Amino acid sequence: MESARNGFYTDRTLLENTRDYREGDSFKNINWRLLARKDEVQVNEYEKLTMRRVCFMPDMFSFTHIEEILEGNERREERVTEVEELENMFSLLASLIVKLHERGVLCSLVIPAIGDKEEKLVMPENAETQVMELLGALAEIEYDAQHTRLPVDAIMIQRHKLGQIYVLSKNLQRSALGADPMAADELSAISILRESPALSEGERSILTETDFKAI
Repeated sequence: MESARNGFYTDRTLLENTRDYREGDSFKNINWRLLARKDEVQVNEYEKLTMRRVCFMPDMFSFTHIEEILEGNERREERVTEVEELENMFSLLASLIVKLHERGVLCSLVIPAIGDKEEKLVMPENAETQVMELLGALAEIEYDAQHTRLPVDAIMIQRHKLGQIYVLSKNLQRSALGADPMAADELSAISILRESPALSEGERSILTETDFKAI
């Protein structure tokens, strides 16, 4: 197969039709058998297929917990971010994007609304530049234990462009998914990606996938 271009790839095993040669056509598309048999220069046209698509949604809120803080004689509760685990998730997500890009998969990214900031949908159409675009969007995320909101309406509008949606979550009980009943109803096709237990000390397994409907 040829390299992906603008969200499509050409499957050279699927011949759609032939047509007369036009200036600028690639010589590799010339139908040499027809040329030898009929002395006519024809070029092959192959089927263009939409690339496979995968969408990721980092669930930052699931990487937080309530911590009791003692100040003088007073105790108060404060939500804090589990920074190391959150950074590991972002690193894992970046690796997934790079690996899927190498396999010809077009990736998208849904960044939930953080605090008073609006949600962001990053949907590259150019396979050649998608890695830089997506990793740049990840690098711009600033998160400090704020509540997040899932952009359910925006996702449903763009659902046909996103492909399979995966949420990277640490703790489903803390997840924005569990806090939003609308999400559970509307986003039933979502799968949850979360770290599986280490196989041995110092070793990280990749991910386990659990179907959202089963949770």
